Amino acid sequence: MYATVFLIGLSLAGQPKEEAAPSKKYSLDLSKTTVELKPGSSGQLWLQIQAAPGFKISTEAPLKIALSSDNLKLHKTALGATDAKDQKATSPEFGVKFGAEQEGECKIDVDATFFVCDAKICERQKEKVTALVKVKP
Repeated sequence: MYATVFLIGLSLAGQPKEEAAPSKKYSLDLSKTTVELKPGSSGQLWLQIQAAPGFKISTEAPLKIALSSDNLKLHKTALGATDAKDQKATSPEFGVKFGAEQEGECKIDVDATFFVCDAKICERQKEKVTALVKVKP
């Protein structure tokens, strides 16, 4: 009987444990960006780098955001920490105006590099996202 219990214990000990997928330490939120406008009018790209609970976006490490668009005229194409609405925020927000001249489906490409920190360490993150904008009469 002891041999059977011992073998069952070894069998269970040898099973690989299922580990939960690590959750992201941040998210990029574009939800307040203008998604539809008329030709000749302007809109705004709104970006927030949201830190997950227990993390923060470093206000001391380099932060760089490159913006590009083929069809929209962006007021700025490069952002840094000093462009944040609140430069001390642990989840910084950025706003950039843009203009639309031609009808059609447009996009704004966002290429962000920043550092996410917990109580012990900061890690460099690089993420690309795209905001879609419809320009129609």
